[in-house]
Amino acid sequence: MKIATVMFNPRLGDVKTNLESHLEVLKELKKFCADLILFPELSLTGYLLENLTAAVALKPNDRLFSELTSVVGSSAVFIGCVLSENGTFYNSYIMVTERGLGFVHRKIYPPTYGMFDESRYFASGQKLSSVMVASERAGVLICEDAWHPVLAAAHSVAGVALVLTPSASPARGMEQGEFSNPAMWRRRLKVYAESYNQFHVYVNRDGVEDGVIFDPDAFVISPLSAELLPTQTGLAAGHRFSVFEIDLADRESAAAAGGPWQNDIFSLNEQILRDARRERESRL
Repeated sequence: MKIATVMFNPRLGDVKTNLESHLEVLKELKKFCADLILFPELSLTGYLLENLTAAVALKPNDRLFSELTSVVGSSAVFIGCVLSENGTFYNSYIMVTERGLGFVHRKIYPPTYGMFDESRYFASGQKLSSVMVASERAGVLICEDAWHPVLAAAHSVAGVALVLTPSASPARGMEQGEFSNPAMWRRRLKVYAESYNQFHVYVNRDGVEDGVIFDPDAFVISPLSAELLPTQTGLAAGHRFSVFEIDLADRESAAAAGGPWQNDIFSLNEQILRDARRERESRL
C-alpha cells in the first residue's frame, strides 16, 4: 500500500485559497499513484480559527467536495475541515474519492487546556468508526484523540489495521536542540502500533499562525514497532510531502510473534472499567 502525506501550510480562514492549493497538490501527486493521500488536521481552514469557525464551516453536501472529487483519481484523499451539522460545528476529517464524500470522523476530544481552546467552538464527536480503503480497514484519531488510549484500543477491537492521525500540533519544548513534538508523537504511536498490531500514520501541518509555529512532520510506525522511511519526499505546489510504502504482511509477522492484543478478553475489560467507575463514584 502506498500512502502520501502532505505537511500542508494553510492560510487561516481562507477556504477558497486552501482549496485551490489542495487541488494543485493533488494534481502534482497523481504521478505517485498513492492509495491514500493524507492532509493534516483542519487543512482547508487553518487551526486557530476561534471566531472564524462559523464562516469557514461546510455542510456535507457542499459543492466544494465535488471539486475535490474531480481530481482525486483512484486515490482515497483525506482532508481536514470544519463541518456544520444542525447548527453544530465539528473539527472533522473527511475521505473523498472519485465517487464523492465517503467517510467522516468528527474529533471526539477537542482540547481546552493550556494553549488550546477548541471546545469553545467545536462540539465533540460521539462515534468512532472506520472505513475500507484499498482492501484494508482504516480509522482516524485527530490529534488529541490519539492521547486517549481507549480510542486506539477501540479501533483494535473493531479490526482496524491502519490508524490515521492528522494533526495541527504546535511546536513546543526542546529535546537535544530540536522541538520535542516529533519524539513525543513517535513514543505515543509506537506503543499503540506494537500493542494493537496496527500501522499508525501521522501527518502534522506546516507554517505559522498568530505567532504559533507548527513543526512539519510525517511518519509511519509498523506493527513491528519500526518507523518506516519515506520512499519519496519533496514539494508539491510549494507544500512538503512524503510518500511511504507499507507491507501489510508486517501485521502477520507481528501476529506470529505474539502480542498483548491476542489475549484481550473484551467482556472482562468492560467489566473492569465499570467496576472502576463505580469505585470512583463511591468516593465522591
